[in-house]
This record gives sequence, C-alpha cells and structure tokens, in this order.
Amino acid sequence: MKTTIHRFLAPFFVLVFVDPAFALSVLKISPNSTIRAASEVEANYTTTHLYIDEVAGDSIPITIFFDPGTTGVEFAEVFTNLNRRDRADDDANADGIEDGILPPNGNDIAAGNDANYFKAHTMQLISGGYQITLFANKTGAYRLTARYRLNGESAGTYTYYNNSDGGGKRDHAIVVSPKSARDIQLYEVNPLTVISTGTLPSQRGTFADLAGGVAGGPRFNLDYVKSLGCNMLWFQPIHPNGIDGRQIDSGTGQPLEVGSPYAVKNFFEVMPLMAKGFTAGNSPATNDTPAARVQALAEFQSFSTAADTAGVGVMLDAPFNHTSYDAELGTLGQALFGNAGTNANSEIRNTEARFFSRYNAYELRASSAGNIALAPDRNDFGKFADIFDVFYGRYAALVSGSTGGHQSEADWFDNSIGNENTVGDGHFDVITRNVWKYFAEYTLHWLTATGYPANPTGAAIDSDVGVDALRADFGQGLPPQAWEYIINKTRARKWNFVFMAESLDGGAVTYRSGRHFDILNENILYPLHAAQSTADFRSIYESRRNAYGQALVLLNTSSHDEDHYQDPWHALIRYAANSSVDGVPLIFPGQELGLSGTVVPTGDTQVGITPFGYDRYETNFGKPIPHFKKYNSLMPLWLMTTPSDPSYSYGLSQLAKVYEGIGQARQFSSALRGSNRYFLNLKDNTPHSQIFSVAKFENRNAAPNQSDVVLAFVNLDRNANPATIGTNKFNVNIDADTNGANDFGIKPGRTYNVKNIAAYLGTDPTRRNNFLIPVGISGDDLLGQGLFISLNRVPTTDGTWATAPYEAQYLKLYDVTPPPAPAVPMPDLALFGTVIGNTVTFQWAAASDPEGGVSGYHLQIGTTTGGSDIFNSQTANTSQSVNVSFGTTVYAQVRQINNASIEGPYSGASVAVLALDPVADQDGDSQSNGSELTAGTNPLSSESLLKTTATSISGNDILITVTTVSGRKYQLETSTTLTELSWENVGDSVTATGPSTVFTAPNVTGQPKRFYRARVVP
Repeated sequence: MKTTIHRFLAPFFVLVFVDPAFALSVLKISPNSTIRAASEVEANYTTTHLYIDEVAGDSIPITIFFDPGTTGVEFAEVFTNLNRRDRADDDANADGIEDGILPPNGNDIAAGNDANYFKAHTMQLISGGYQITLFANKTGAYRLTARYRLNGESAGTYTYYNNSDGGGKRDHAIVVSPKSARDIQLYEVNPLTVISTGTLPSQRGTFADLAGGVAGGPRFNLDYVKSLGCNMLWFQPIHPNGIDGRQIDSGTGQPLEVGSPYAVKNFFEVMPLMAKGFTAGNSPATNDTPAARVQALAEFQSFSTAADTAGVGVMLDAPFNHTSYDAELGTLGQALFGNAGTNANSEIRNTEARFFSRYNAYELRASSAGNIALAPDRNDFGKFADIFDVFYGRYAALVSGSTGGHQSEADWFDNSIGNENTVGDGHFDVITRNVWKYFAEYTLHWLTATGYPANPTGAAIDSDVGVDALRADFGQGLPPQAWEYIINKTRARKWNFVFMAESLDGGAVTYRSGRHFDILNENILYPLHAAQSTADFRSIYESRRNAYGQALVLLNTSSHDEDHYQDPWHALIRYAANSSVDGVPLIFPGQELGLSGTVVPTGDTQVGITPFGYDRYETNFGKPIPHFKKYNSLMPLWLMTTPSDPSYSYGLSQLAKVYEGIGQARQFSSALRGSNRYFLNLKDNTPHSQIFSVAKFENRNAAPNQSDVVLAFVNLDRNANPATIGTNKFNVNIDADTNGANDFGIKPGRTYNVKNIAAYLGTDPTRRNNFLIPVGISGDDLLGQGLFISLNRVPTTDGTWATAPYEAQYLKLYDVTPPPAPAVPMPDLALFGTVIGNTVTFQWAAASDPEGGVSGYHLQIGTTTGGSDIFNSQTANTSQSVNVSFGTTVYAQVRQINNASIEGPYSGASVAVLALDPVADQDGDSQSNGSELTAGTNPLSSESLLKTTATSISGNDILITVTTVSGRKYQLETSTTLTELSWENVGDSVTATGPSTVFTAPNVTGQPKRFYRARVVP
C-alpha cells in the first residue's frame, strides 16, 4: 500500500484507516470573546479574521472549546502558531530548515515549550470539555488545532482534532490583519502610461515625474490621487520584463516594445524604462542595461520617499507563481541555486531547472530548460505564452493532469522528497525549499530598498516608511503553507504590511486565499456588470460576506486586464455602491475621467463598440483593454477633461468631482470603512429597487455624536430621479440584536439632522458641510415615520450641475439637540470682585450630555453683562484668560457645543471682575493692590488691611493682636532698629482661623525697646 504524508499542524502522520476508537471531536472557536459565544464556529477549515493596531497595543480574545469526544483524557491542549510569526525563520530542531517551511514534529513540543514556531497551550477542564482563551496581538497568518492525551499514554503521544472522523478535519485559520487594511482606497497605476504624453518612447511616464506630475501634461500627481480620496497606489509590476518569449506585435512583426510586466525577468530590480534619466533604445535588449536599472531604482526610491511624505502607500504587484522565460538568478538566486559557473545575471532555467514545474506534469519539477511548463497550473483555460510556472511542491490544490485540483479544500501539503520522476512524491528537497526562501525575500528586499528599518527584534514600529503592500498576481497558485511563511516573515519586519491575493475563481479557491490574505482580488466585477437593482447589489455583497467572512474584498469595477463600461456613469454608480460597504474600493486610471469600454449592463463585453480613453488597446480573452505591453497614454481623456482643450466636455469633467466626493467621504468616515452594516428597506419592508441603501455604524446602539453613523443611498439609474413616495420612507427603526435599543443610536426625545459627506463639490466646495433637513427631525418621527430620500439623475445640461448634481448620498447622522448650559464661569484668583494685574481668567464646568457629547464651548467676555467686546470665540478648554486694561470691569458667559457643532443656551453671567494695577492703591489705605492680594484683604475698602489693633502685656510676654484672613499664614517679626535686615522671626508662623489673630512675643519684659510687625508668608 502506498501512503502519502500530509502536512497539518499535527505531527507528520500516515492516513491509512479509520480507527473506531476515534469519536467525533468538537473544536469550537469564539473570536472577539472571552467566553463561548452563540456565534462560535466549528474549527474544521473555518477562518477567523481579526484586525489590530500593534502600536496601540490591541489584543483580541479568542475563546476555544474542545470536546475530544472520548473518555479517559489526561489533558487537552490547543496547538497553534498564533502570535509567533517572529519564529518563522527559526530552526528550533536544528534540521537546517526554517520552521516556517518545515515545522518540527508537533509531538516533540510539549506544553510550556516556548522555543518553537508552534506552541501547545494547556486547556482548562470545564463541564463538557476543555476551554482556553488566547489573545491575538500580532498580525500574521496562523493555524490552530487541538490535541489530547489519554491516561496511561507515554510522553509525546497525542491525538489531534485533525484525526477525528478518519482524519478528514483540517486546521482553523486565524488571519490577523493590520487595522489600516480597512482604510485602504486604491488607485491602480502603470508609471509608463498614467503620466505619458503620447505613444513614443520619449513620451513615456517615469518615476521621476510620478510624484509631482509633468508640466503641461497629464494632471496626475500625488495630490491628484489624494483628491480622489485614494491613499494607496497599486503598481503593476515595476521590474524588468522578459525578452525571450516576449509576445509578437501583430502590427510590426517584432516583439512588443515594452512586453508584459507579468513576465518578470528579475524580481529584485526596477525596469530601466521607468527611469527618466534613461534614453530608450530601439530594441528590448537595449532597453535593459545594468546602469539603467540602477537609475530606475534610484528614481523609484525617491518616489517612495515622496509618497511616504504625502501619506500615499505603495502596493507592489508580483507574480510569485511564474516568471519570464529568461528570469535571472539575481544575487539571492545565485546564493540559493547558483554554482561556480554562474552569476547573478545567469538565467534560472539554465542553472536550476527544478525551480520550475514540468511540462504537462505540474506535480513534477522540470529536469531541463527544455521541459519547463507554461503558467498557470490550470487546465480550464489557456496558458500564457510568455511565462514559466514555478514549482512550490505538491499540495492539495495543485492541478495535475486533467484534474480540477484548484478547487480542492483538503489543505494538505506533501513534505516528502521521493523520486524525481515519480508522480505522487513530494519533491520537497532543498531546491524547492529554497524557492520558498527566494520569494519570501521579495518583500524584505523592497522594504530595505525603500528605507524601512531592519527591525531585528520584530518590534511594532510606528512607521509607514517604505513599501506598504503586495498584490500577489495569481496568488491562488501557491500552497497556503508557502503564503503563511512569506506573510509571517514579512510581518515580523513590518507588522502593518498588507497582502492582497488575485484569486479570481471565487468559491473554494478564493476562500482558500482568504485563509491567509488580508484582501481578496476576486471576481466581483462580473456580477456587478449584471447588477441593476438594489436586490442585485445586496446579493453581491452578502454572498461575499457569507463566503469570506470578515476578509476584505477588492471592490473593483475593472482592472488592467478587464474591459470597462461603455457608459462611464455605470462605473461611477457601482463605485458609489462599493464605497458604502466594507472592502477596498479601486479606481482604474481614467475611470474617474470617463474611460469608456464595451461592457453594457446587464451583459459583459459587447461587440461593435469602440472603447475610448487610451491611445492603444489590445484584446485580452476577447475583451478590449488598454494596452500595457506597448507604449500607451491616457491623453485622449486628459485632454477631454481639460477646459482649454477643444475636445473639452464639461459634463464628463464633473465625473471626477463625484468620485472625489465619494472617496473623501469614505476617508472621513470610519463607519463607511467598517464592517457593521444593515441594508435599509422602506417602511413596507421592501427595498427601493433603484436606491441602493445601507446603514453603516461604527458601534451598534452608540449615540451618533459619539460614534460614526452613516445612512448611505445611491441612485442606481443615471437617467431617473428616484425618491421615496408618501409615507413609504426608509425605515431606520432597526434593532437587529433585539436588545431594545436602536442599532444606530436614535432615541425618542432627541433631534437629528444629516449632512451629505459625499456631496458633489464641483460648484460649491462647502455643500458637504450643510445640514439637509431645515429644522431637523425628531427621534420620534425618524423612528416612527422613517427618512425621506430623493436622488438626482445625471444632469443633461451643464447648468444643472450647479442646482441638481448627481451624487451619492452618504448621510452622516448627527444629534442636533441643543446641549444644556454649562456652569456659570467663575473668575480665577479673584478676591472681592477684583484681580490684581491685567489678566483675567474664567473657569467653568461642563454640563453632562452623553448623547450629544461635548466638542467645545462658545465663550463671551465683555465689559457689560452679556457683552462680547473683549472675547467672543470657541474654545475646547474649560478655562480662558484675557488681558484687559487696568480699571476694566468684565463679565463672562459660556455655552456648550456638542459633537454636531450645535450650540446650546448661555450660562448665567459671571460676577463682575475688576482688573487692578498691582502697584496702585485703589482704596487709599496705604497698602498697594498687590500687597492686599498677598494679604487677602479687600483692595476696594480702606477698612480692610493688615494692621495691628491691640497690644498688651501678660507676665513676661507681649500679646499683639493683628487683623488677619482665615487660611492665610502669618509670621511675627521683631527688630530693635527698624532697618530691613534687622528683622527676626518670633516663634513659628501661624495660620489664621479668623478675622484677627493674637501673636505672643515671649519673655521680653525688661529688655531694650523693640518693634514688632506681622507679615504674610507663603
């Protein structure tokens, strides 16, 4: 019998029969909970997605319950590599292999052993099984299972959850992503094209011009990207393109002048054509020189620095699944695969052909350059004629022969080596393991090249320096275990690095990618082509939530290898709907300018339509797409949206302004970017067919002024003005968790209003700041009657853009109930209605307003009650100082401002406060105002001053009575000469408890004449 070794978290074992002693095990996962939750899921091939900020110290609980399903259990343990990404490159068992590539046998890792990539955690015995709560506090791609030992079994003996049901159960995946992944808004870019001024080599775009733009050319630059609300650029591969095997241009009969960026010749270099300082040659070979690569790298590094400064992230794109025919070893490849007769410029195929898969046998390795397989390892569509498939080992989802292996969810990986030519052996020797190391170094290399610290301790550095993300072209074409290793090695260096997988199949294939990736570049754009009604859009979003859980989906309407809508407003409508739900919205270059393709809803690509926007197009799987294998430009659209150009179209140029409103609104609203959502129906419990409607809320039940709430509405028909009719308004009286509180924090007795944070800003940049309901709406009416909505069509005249523009309505909900008045301002350091000096300070206490919140105060200070001639402004503080002239009397009043910028009533007026000159004597009692301040006496009364009122003799003592102020501290002093330096203390200082204090000078009778005085001391 032939056996196959499979790789789970459990130790390596052979599955050959089902032991009847194994009963059903139950392993339940409750993320975000310290107890078992009603929403717990069975661990078998399920996935938990969590989002954390390591710099903030986030730590999210995961409660695990395990019932081994048998008796006589000595103990149970959870076995996982959660939070242990830093050990992916360890070699704890000294076998010479990084543990992230080949983990040590789990049976050799006992509870308490903290030296391995995986760790066993002892569970507590509870009723019905065992339980433990772990905390996710480091980003990474992790696995989890459970195991137990029976009484009497020897050390190192375990039964794993994976063994139950005949060994069919698989690990639970835990994907811990950086919170910032939820905030990404992408703009795809090809540097050669997006700022190109034409189709000549000399007109191509370069990194040197990408940050600031080209004078007199396209308006694209980093500020342009930010104006659209985008905060990350997704670059098509920036590396040298392959020369051998390059596709032939049918128009010239010569190799395509640029070639495919997805046929990468060297993953660790930058394409010379992207360097402004490089003069393009007349052949592929002359366009790729070592010196030019150095120039291109320098320009890319400068651009990366500029992007960091602008707050725009950089997402690289790399096809780890395949390379060009003539892919070079590079410095790393020479170290891993080279020999004495090769160097960094040597081709991989001629140095170590086993780097690649074998022709017509993807589970075998090539044996020479003559039998390398074309990519991809799929048999359900054609091959790409210019790329070779990379071999990563034998695993469940690897396509072999005519099988549909890419759909497999078996999740095994074959760690065996075996015979080189035997189908079914693993071939996982040092060559294939080095392939993993080679590609795992890619992100680390580019982090170093763009200035990110080495970070040898794996610290959570608060920095966005360097490249920020990777889009993995055909990411589904690698084993899950390889991606886990690559991701964890990267995150050990930069914790907030983001990974996006191209995984276009959907279903089982994309779900597999979702078990380790943050973002899924799947096939949502195809159902979006057909979507017409609110129900269609809801179905698209809900199906992905149900399939991928909290994994983020790329919300794209097109991309570099896809067709575009014939009507650019159809793309805008879908972008508006996409931007209202969680995921990662994408703008393709030119989409915001009016790019026109051949997609006509409800269909896909249609024949007989000519695309417009780029100078050059090619056909890709029957679809016209902007050509990226030749020099190309977007100048037709740049010119059409430039007012000074004869082709200028005012209406089309407004499209970008609508995109800006949507993109900036999403950046502004954490609710829009978050996952909490509820699709809103009308009061009759049906969706409005032409108004897509969703409520987004940061925290369920929280007051809108304390936690972001947005009610989003999108007009799905560019030619209509849909609105709610009569009493059938949108129902916002939602209590999905049935806890008796409105999910959006709406309460009776309060008043609410909305602002459209996605407002069109083309003619009035302040429109999004305006409340839309003239006098607001009561919480009672909002809950009982619903919300009226009316949306505009796309204008048919230029003038209508100023009065009734098309725009998404992302209505941010505000509680506009006027806040209560704060306490009356009290003057600080003022006695008897005065301050000594020209600075008057008022303090006040806030009024409690848990619903409206407190954002600040409006303070008025004037020379009359209710006046404001001295100060009339807002402040976030509860105190304010002003400078006035001596002799000025001032009053203050204050009102509170809530988080919706609504001001409440004024407090009562403060007492009058008179500012006095400290050296003057306001009451003429021979005591300066400053002295009276020190003494605590009234500077406005000549009867209020520090003075001696009586003296008497008691035995040998003299008793001296002085006017005092309760709480002040006084020191009796004596002198025989009255000179200043002759005064001496008599006894200790005394704190007064009343209006007069008797001091004692002891044992002084019969002594020479003495003088006495009392002085106020600190």
